[in-house]
Amino acid sequence: DIKIERTISSINPISWNKTAKRIIKLKPDIIIFKYWMPFFALSFGSIIRLVEKKIDIKSLVICDNIIPHESRFFDNKLTKYFFKYIDYFIVMSKSVENDLLFLFPDAKYIYTPHPLYDIFGKGINKEKSRKQLKINESKLILFFGLIRPYKGLDLLIQAANTLKKEL
Repeated sequence: DIKIERTISSINPISWNKTAKRIIKLKPDIIIFKYWMPFFALSFGSIIRLVEKKIDIKSLVICDNIIPHESRFFDNKLTKYFFKYIDYFIVMSKSVENDLLFLFPDAKYIYTPHPLYDIFGKGINKEKSRKQLKINESKLILFFGLIRPYKGLDLLIQAANTLKKEL
């Protein structure tokens, strides 16, 4: 029963201003951002900068990722632009903690490991899954996530013939 307003478009600066005005009107005690890639740093940084000019507010970032696996030359600059306005951070892995401290050695943060993802219930057995998904092949390989060079999908494809012979 929570009313959600979607106001931010990360590529539309007009929406950043609209979002900042809405936050200022609400006068919350804290604003919480979820951060996983520098693409959002410009919009988030602009919003918190506008808000902090008008109201006294604390800010927190939950950091899933700070420095991308495939970093670009401007990633650290964008992240620094956003993070310089932030009061507190939450990191959920040691590598993200290291990235935060590399960029902001004096950051106020807590480390809390990723939670257990056991809220999804019991899994169903393999045979039932295959039947529901109409999979008749006896051997399967699952690759999920974004296709990125560092994930090794190219190696998996190259190894497919060997795997087929060996399995």
